[in-house]
Amino acid sequence: MEVELIDRIFVKPEAEMICAIPISCLGANDKMFWGFSKKGKFTVRSTYHAEVQWQYERRGSTSEVRKDAEQWKNLWSMDVPGGRRHFVWNALNNALPTKSNLFKRKVTEDSLCPMCRREEEDVQHALWCCPAAADVWDENSSHVRKWLNQIHDFSRLWSELSNRLSNGCLERVVAIMRGIWGRRNAFVFEDKFASPGHVVRTTLAGLEEYQEANAKMEGSRVRCEARRERRRWQIPVGDNCKLNFDAAVDLNNRRIGIGIIVRDCNGDILAAV
Repeated sequence: MEVELIDRIFVKPEAEMICAIPISCLGANDKMFWGFSKKGKFTVRSTYHAEVQWQYERRGSTSEVRKDAEQWKNLWSMDVPGGRRHFVWNALNNALPTKSNLFKRKVTEDSLCPMCRREEEDVQHALWCCPAAADVWDENSSHVRKWLNQIHDFSRLWSELSNRLSNGCLERVVAIMRGIWGRRNAFVFEDKFASPGHVVRTTLAGLEEYQEANAKMEGSRVRCEARRERRRWQIPVGDNCKLNFDAAVDLNNRRIGIGIIVRDCNGDILAAV
């Protein structure tokens, strides 16, 4: 009766999908579930986000949008501390508290660079064009030592860096950029000025320590997974049954999930809950 009702209401492909949904063996009652929110509850906010996503899918994306998405993906996958990735993200979105941005918000009285006092300090000037920053990039260990500093937009600079440098070199550049910004802040707020060589050495040393620690953790994880794969389920001895269980806890939502499976001496499943 239910199948006939579904066939009358829905088109054939949809009816087949609905009829293929397994019915709970526990006899639980059906309930409404909104698939566009984490908790399954309908909200205006989730509807808005769903509509935006549908419009985006209908409209499609240009090659430029896909290129930007690829750059963001590469940024977030870099093997650098999370703070370094967020720093570049802020720089690309012009969200760093440079003198130019502070002046626009009437926080400071001028927009001149505090390091050179010659030009307006925007993101590109602070991290690339300022003579103080150029001295750091001119160090022997820099991968961009011979690059010209005529690019006056940080987004274009980041695109050039991403296209011309390997992942390892780009990670070192990101570390040095953060070191340049840290030196700038130390000069403004603490009246301290580190040498270009010191900036490069300390930032790259910190990056190497982070990557070595990550490599050790990754190696440990791989070994644990290998040991887990080598462990095979064994049938119980004699006519006994074996019960295996596992559990997971969601602290945020105060929920717990438990899974139980019972097998006989042949390995056949007797019960699963």
